Amino acid sequence: MTRTPRTGRPRVREGEVKTLLLRLPAPLVEQVQELAHTEDRSMTAVAFRLLRAGLLAEGHALAAPEARLETVYHS
Repeated sequence: MTRTPRTGRPRVREGEVKTLLLRLPAPLVEQVQELAHTEDRSMTAVAFRLLRAGLLAEGHALAAPEARLETVYHS
């Protein structure tokens, strides 16, 4: 089991993991980094939360609690 570099806590993988590569403007990446630091979470967890909030705001079924989307990395 690997550990997160910032906290040293175990990194837990749940279910199948896929990688999504995105090109984001530097200011957006910096904002996600700042949120991750403020929330003491990984950038992956913060990005996942933001994507899910966007899906929920748009009314997509993937954001519904029964969709059981979970963060892959817990920090």
